[in-house]
Parts: sequence; C-alpha cells; structure tokens
Amino acid sequence: CNKGEYLMCEFKDRVDFKKITIGNVEIIESGSNNNGDWIKFADGTMFCHGNRNTTCSNNVQVGSLWYTDSFNLGQYPIEFIEVPKTYLQIEGVYSIAEYTGNGKQNIGNIYMTNAVSRNDQYIKVDFFAIGKWK
Repeated sequence: CNKGEYLMCEFKDRVDFKKITIGNVEIIESGSNNNGDWIKFADGTMFCHGNRNTTCSNNVQVGSLWYTDSFNLGQYPIEFIEVPKTYLQIEGVYSIAEYTGNGKQNIGNIYMTNAVSRNDQYIKVDFFAIGKWK
C-alpha cells in the first residue's frame, strides 16, 4: 500500500483496520464500553461520546421554576489526562439549569428545570467530549 492508505484484513465476522489517518493524523485506538465510545489520535487528541437515559421529577420550586434533583452523568468511557471540553444535548421536556463538570474521569452533574411541576419525565442526555489522552 502507498503511504497514507489504510491496510485492511478481512476476518470471518468483521473487518479490521490496521491503519487509518484523518487529515494526516493517525488514529491510535478506538473502543467502547458501557460508558460510551472513544477514539484516540496520535497527536494526543481524544474524543468520547455516550448517552444517559433517566427519569426525573421537578420537586424543588424556586420562584416560577421547578428544579430536579442533581442527576449524575457518570464516567467517561476512558479517562482524560486533563478536564475535557464536554458538550451536552438534552432530549425531553426539560431545560438544563446547571452543568457542573467533575474532572478527567467523571462527566459531572446536571440540574434540569421546567416552568411546571412534572413527575417521572424521561430525559436522554448525549455527551461529546474532546480532550487529551497523552
């Protein structure tokens, strides 16, 4: 193969890529576990992605808004060496009131809010984090 091309070996149940480059930066590793997926690049950049599903209730009224208890988003699928930039997308009837990032391994906590009191409402939180693995 020419330099910059990927090498591919076919196996019975999968295709295994031996070398992949994106914008001249080689992917070192990718993987997944119960906490999500990750991709490590040779330049030290790492992407992580995952989602969390839960139900929550607004049980604290502050002025005209109702807040949920804190919802812990758990851990990233793999640890960063420094606190990454984390982006959240919330699906459900709530708005995010506050996000508190926790560090290199823990995604953090969120508080949700709504204009009316609601019980046991489903929410889905997708996260995407960009940081360093080395």
